[in-house]
Amino acid sequence: METIRMEEKENFGDFLFSLLLFLFLFVYFDVIKRIQDYSKERLIIRETVVKRCWG
Repeated sequence: METIRMEEKENFGDFLFSLLLFLFLFVYFDVIKRIQDYSKERLIIRETVVKRCWG
């Protein structure tokens, strides 16, 4: 039976790709969270204005 041995060297390109992928995902989800918080904040402000004007 033949055994296959994979010798993988961790090269700088793989490390850089992983780092960039991690940073992209982190920034992407952070931006989505900020947009959701911002829209929620605007909705609360709008409800407060409506209550004070017609309330």
